[in-house]
Amino acid sequence: MIENLPKINRKSTFDSLQEVQSEIVGFKHQLNEIDPVISANSSLELMQCLKRDIIKKGPYPHVTLLESANRILTDCVIYNTLLLIFENKIEALPSFKRVEVDFGHSNKQKHDIIGFDVDDNPVFYAEAFNTAPTFFMTKLFKTRSKLKNTENQDVMKLICFNRDACKGYRPKNSELRYIVVDTLI
Repeated sequence: MIENLPKINRKSTFDSLQEVQSEIVGFKHQLNEIDPVISANSSLELMQCLKRDIIKKGPYPHVTLLESANRILTDCVIYNTLLLIFENKIEALPSFKRVEVDFGHSNKQKHDIIGFDVDDNPVFYAEAFNTAPTFFMTKLFKTRSKLKNTENQDVMKLICFNRDACKGYRPKNSELRYIVVDTLI
């Protein structure tokens, strides 16, 4: 029964690189719980399994494999972005004390990643996504629009996405920073 599945709690506030690395280890452990084999008698049956069958394991046990894959791959973009943030590999990133993250499309906060200074003021916002190359420009346009309409225009804004989605893309917008990461963690 779906209601009795365990709730997966993941850390949403990070103060250090070590915390991010530790969280990634736990996330990978949860991923290993998902059965990598799907059995179907036809292509249509396979597609139906992907869209309808609840996986019951991993970081998102209450959703289908297709929805879980979408969330997991976006989380991988977020984790890789966090590694860059805490390894000081993002040029001109403002000083911060902690970073809050909204994993799994929960929409508990206005942005996927928010960095806060010592006075608890936001210093950067980031939106993350993982998409196919065929949907990249649509997703990028929606994400740009969301960040441009953010209430605090003085805060640095980052768009983070998977490298394999954007072959040949060259950013034209200088008010936003683009962070391209590998999907695998």
